[in-house]
Amino acid sequence: MKFTDRSPHEVVGVIPLDNREATIWNIGVNGVMAGCRPEYMPVLIAIVEAMADHQYGVENSGTAPGAETLIILNGPVIKDLGFNYTQGVLRDGFQANTSIGRFFRLYTRNLAGFLLHKTDKASYGGTWKVVLAENEDVISKIGWPPLSEEMGFKRGDNVVTIARYTGGGVIPAVYGSTGEKILPYITDGLLKQIGWELIFTAGLTQLPQF
Repeated sequence: MKFTDRSPHEVVGVIPLDNREATIWNIGVNGVMAGCRPEYMPVLIAIVEAMADHQYGVENSGTAPGAETLIILNGPVIKDLGFNYTQGVLRDGFQANTSIGRFFRLYTRNLAGFLLHKTDKASYGGTWKVVLAENEDVISKIGWPPLSEEMGFKRGDNVVTIARYTGGGVIPAVYGSTGEKILPYITDGLLKQIGWELIFTAGLTQLPQF
C-alpha cells in the first residue's frame, strides 16, 4: 500500500460476472499472490480500472471463442520498473512482465468469478502470460507513434491498454448443415495460418505408453 496514496477501502469499480467490488486492498492482495513487487501497485490499479470499464466488457471473457487479454504498457514506467521490452518480449522470465500477467488471470478468477468448467466456457482458451511492454526506443527511430499516442494520450505518459484476442489458429464459429457449406469456413481459417503454424499443427508424435 505504500506505493499508492489511495485508501485501501476505495472502490475502483464493480467487476462482472460476480459483481464484486474491486478495491485497492483486494488489488494488493492479488498482486502479492501473483508475485508482484510493491512498486507495481500503480500498474495493477490501472489494469483493474480498465477491466472495470464497460467498454472493455470483462463479462465476455468466458465465452466460447476463448479470447484472452493482452496487457500493453507504454511510458517511462517500462524502464523504471524493469520490464523486458526487447528480445523475447512475450516470454516468461522477467518478474515485472510475468507477475503482472499472472495478476490479471488471478483477478478475473478471484474477483470477476471466471472459473474453468463453470463460468469460463471457452471452447479451447488461450493465454497471454506476460505484459507486452512496447519498445518505444525503436518505435521512435522508425517514426511510428507508440500505441498510447494512437489511443489519444501524450507521448511519455504511462499508459496501460488491455484488449482481448483469440489465438491465430482458432476458428471460433462455423455455419452450415452440410460439409460443402462448412468447408469454406475451415478453408478460410487455414489460409490465415502462416507456414510454420501449419507445420507444427500438422506434426504428430505418438506418446509413449504409461
